[in-house]
Amino acid sequence: MQAPRAVVLRSTGLRVEKQNAGGPHEKALNDELVASIFDEMAEEYDEISDLWYAWLFNRLHYFLLLDLARSTLVPGARCLDVGCGTGFQTVLLSLCGHKVIGIDIATGLLNKARRKRVEDYLTKDLFRSPFVFHRRYCETIRRMASQYRNGFPVGNLDFRISNATQISFPDESFELVTCCGSTLSFIDDYQKAIFEIVRVLKPGGMLFLEVENKFNLDMIWSIIDGAFLHHRLGFKTKGKQPWMSKCSHVVIEYPLSTLHGDMQIPLRLFASAGILKELTALGVCVNHLRSIHAVTSCIPSVFLDQSHPNRKLLTAFNALALVEQAVASWPGIRRWGCSLVITGRKK
Repeated sequence: MQAPRAVVLRSTGLRVEKQNAGGPHEKALNDELVASIFDEMAEEYDEISDLWYAWLFNRLHYFLLLDLARSTLVPGARCLDVGCGTGFQTVLLSLCGHKVIGIDIATGLLNKARRKRVEDYLTKDLFRSPFVFHRRYCETIRRMASQYRNGFPVGNLDFRISNATQISFPDESFELVTCCGSTLSFIDDYQKAIFEIVRVLKPGGMLFLEVENKFNLDMIWSIIDGAFLHHRLGFKTKGKQPWMSKCSHVVIEYPLSTLHGDMQIPLRLFASAGILKELTALGVCVNHLRSIHAVTSCIPSVFLDQSHPNRKLLTAFNALALVEQAVASWPGIRRWGCSLVITGRKK
């Protein structure tokens, strides 16, 4: 599953569009609750009219194709997409000629994913978005997928209900496993999920992981908003663990309005040093570490998530996006984005 846009989730900038006067109540996180939250937005999920998520998914998909092109995988590999949502990465891998299974716990998202035909996306974008950079990225991604496939037919798609902490496949079943969006952030026992992901990956297989990052520029905006602006920007973040520890992940209280009422649920933000250490301990050799929204978050996320941004905002964002593309691989930049993208190989 991917991050819920309707409730405005950001790596450290959280706000709720509606909240009762009595305040939200805390809610324990469980599979049923998470599934219902995502199922509420299933029909609108593939419509992305804000800059934040349009940039996030386009960059994410570009990185995935870039790493596939550099890997030893050839079309026909067996792949697993954990937390597949409506199937963005699942379809993309199928366009590369792979045999892909997408798993999720949200039946509404899976039902929408099952209605997709891979062949349609040979000329169609993976999602709809109005921005010029989106069209350019989609053209590039389709071209990269075609070059990677190199004449092979598109791969098969299969979608199944499954929990990331109990993946129902034998050891070493897949040559590539992806897990993107906020999947790990919504799992209480995230270490069990990572263990399961590595368990079903074949030795030498490729892991492609994207998680919410704890240390980022949007975090600074959140601090400024709370300390000096009385939350006028709209950031409302409360951490349950020390923020400044280099390796420790942080759990925040996430205010959320749903059909079930206003509530607060725990959401985990990952420290890059911590997650890299955990992956290494499980036998994963990390090849690449990148980030998304490292420079573009010079604009607070609460502005970037607005649908149909005005011309001034779009101009400023496009300029920052060009800078981010140029400096994304710099050591001081690649750990500072709001999303971390990790590519590794199982030893």
